[in-house]
Amino acid sequence: MKATRLVGMSGGMWRRMLAAALIGAVVLVTGGCGYLDTSSEPNDITFQAEPIGSFMLSSGVDRQYFLVAKTLSPEKFTELAEAVHETNPEAQMWFMDDSSQMPTVLKALPEAEKGNLAGFPTAWVDEHTVAHSAVRDIDGTRTWVLFKGSGTDTELLSRPM
Repeated sequence: MKATRLVGMSGGMWRRMLAAALIGAVVLVTGGCGYLDTSSEPNDITFQAEPIGSFMLSSGVDRQYFLVAKTLSPEKFTELAEAVHETNPEAQMWFMDDSSQMPTVLKALPEAEKGNLAGFPTAWVDEHTVAHSAVRDIDGTRTWVLFKGSGTDTELLSRPM
């Protein structure tokens, strides 16, 4: 039996069309169905905290900065902060609602850690810090604490480690 060819299509053109269709199908399946999603859990919300900088304190503590939306409800923000904490429990997390001065913050942190605040945008940090966390160690009992804003006056939550 003789194979019939589509009118006007050479064998090379047919193979190119087939290859393009297969590539298109692969792109649709992998991109549209979540096969490229690298989150560890289906309900992972950590993508809502964009890493915007980090600084290693002289004590060896890693301070990480994240950009979060101003529109998050307190409940959703707390859920997000806890989820981000789980990714690196020993780090100090700083959640900011603006990233415009982060290059200045990161550049000034080595001197600020020594007590020299010249060049450190303190007012900006105070205004744009949604919350920050620390690990508290009292008599061997370690607790993760999330504070509102840049100070330590208001605890939003604490969890044993």
